[in-house]
Amino acid sequence: KVFYYLGQYDEALSYALRAGKAFQTEASQQGAEEYVETIVSKAIDRYIEQRTAEDLDSSELVPVEKIDSRLQDIVESIFARCIDDGEYKQALGIALESARLDIVTRIYELTKDTQLLSYVIDSVLDSGFKLAYRTKVLNHVIPLFPPPTIQSPHIYSLTRLHITLSSPSLTIDFLSSLTSDVPSESAKEQALLAYQIAFDLVEGGTQDYIEAVRTGLPEPDEDPERETYTKLQKILSGEETIRLYFDFLNRNNHTDLLLLKNSKDALDGRSSIYHTALTLQNAFTHCGTGSDVFLRTNLDWLARASNWGKFSVTASLGVINKGNIWNAMRLLGPYLPNAAGDGSGGVYSEGGALYALGLINAGRGKDVLGYLRDRLKEASSEVVQHGAALGLGVAGMASGNADAYEDIRTTLFQDSAVAGEASGYAMGLLMLGSGSERCVDEMLQYARETQHEKIIRGLAIGVAFIYYGRQEEADQ
Repeated sequence: KVFYYLGQYDEALSYALRAGKAFQTEASQQGAEEYVETIVSKAIDRYIEQRTAEDLDSSELVPVEKIDSRLQDIVESIFARCIDDGEYKQALGIALESARLDIVTRIYELTKDTQLLSYVIDSVLDSGFKLAYRTKVLNHVIPLFPPPTIQSPHIYSLTRLHITLSSPSLTIDFLSSLTSDVPSESAKEQALLAYQIAFDLVEGGTQDYIEAVRTGLPEPDEDPERETYTKLQKILSGEETIRLYFDFLNRNNHTDLLLLKNSKDALDGRSSIYHTALTLQNAFTHCGTGSDVFLRTNLDWLARASNWGKFSVTASLGVINKGNIWNAMRLLGPYLPNAAGDGSGGVYSEGGALYALGLINAGRGKDVLGYLRDRLKEASSEVVQHGAALGLGVAGMASGNADAYEDIRTTLFQDSAVAGEASGYAMGLLMLGSGSERCVDEMLQYARETQHEKIIRGLAIGVAFIYYGRQEEADQ
C-alpha cells in the first residue's frame, strides 16, 4: 500500500501478487475499495500486456499457462465474479482485450444470448482492434450463432458479419442453409428471410463479393427451391434494389424549385464559378429522382456553360438519374462520343457524359464497363479520357476488375495532367479496399517519377482508396 500511495502502481501490484491471501483479506475490508480497485485494474492491464506480448493476430499468443499463475488467478476470479453477477459485457470486454476467445464461448454457452454475440461483433468492429485479430474473432463467433428464423433478433449482426468477412463461400453456405432441407411449413418464411438478407448484402457488400456469391449459388433441380434461388440471384444482381430506390425517390421528389430559381437569379450566370455552384446545387437536390425539370426550363442559362462548366452540367445528369440504369444510354446518347470517339457535343460534353454514365451505374456497373473501356482507349482528347476514367472508376467501384485497371494505367502512363489525375482516382476506386500491394507500388512509383502535381494528387487519393478499411495495413 505504501507503493500505491507513492503512485508506483507496478510495484504495488507486484507486492499484492506476492501477498496472496492477505490481499484477498484486504479486499474485504471497508475503506480499501479504491486501493483494491486500482490494483485489480493494474492486474488486468498487466495480464492483457503479457497475453498480447506478441501481436494480437499472431498464432503465438502467450499461452495462459505461461503467465504468472498469481496474476492468472486474479483475472480468472474477475471473470468468475462478472459471470456470477451477470456482468457479461464487462467479462467479454476483458476477454476481447486479452484475446481470451474461450471466455466468449463459455459465456454464450452459459447464456445462449445472441445479443451478447452481437455485442462482441459491435465491439470488435467499432474499436481499434487490428484487422487480422478482428477477422479471427469474427470467424470464432460465426459458428456460435444458432440458425436464424424470421423472428431472430440477430439477423442484422449476422449480415454485418458476412459483409465484413466478405467470404463468398461462407455466405453461399449460409444462404443455402436457409433454403435447403427446410420443413415445408416454414419454407416460405425462410425464403423471405433469405431474400431480406440478400437485399442487406447488396446494400453493404462490394461488387466482386456480391457477384461471387450470386454466381456461386447452387442451381437445384426441384421446382420450389429453383424458384427461390432464381429470386436470390435476381436480388443479388442489384437491379431490384436500384429500381426500388429510383422509384421511391422519383415518387417522393418534393424539391423546392423556387430555391434553385432564386439562386439562379442571385448569381451572375456569366461567372463559371457561380454556374458550377448552381449546377451542383441542382444535381444534389435532384439526386436519384430522374427529374431534370430545372435544366429543361432554363435552357438559356444552360447554354452559357463553357469548357469545364459544360463537363459539370453534363455529368450532373448522372447524379440526377443515378440508378436509372435501364435508360442511361438513351438519356446520355446525344452527348456520348460515338465509336470513332468524336461525338458532336464537343469534348467537354462527351467527357461529362462518360462520367455521368459511370455515376448512373455507380457501384453496379458491370454492364457498362466494356463500353467505357472502349471509349477510354479510343479517346484522343484528355478531357474525354478524364471523363471516361472517372466513369470507369465509379461504375467499377470495388470490383477489382483487372482489365479496366490495365486500361486506366495505360492512360496514366501517357503523362497527361488532366487525364492522369482522373486515372489516379479511378485506379483507387476500382481496387477500393483491396489493399493490393502491386497496385500501390505501381502508383507510388509513378507518383515519384511524374512532374505533374495533379497526377500526384490523384494517385495519393487513389492509394487511400485502395487501403480503405484496411487499418494498420496502410502503415506499412
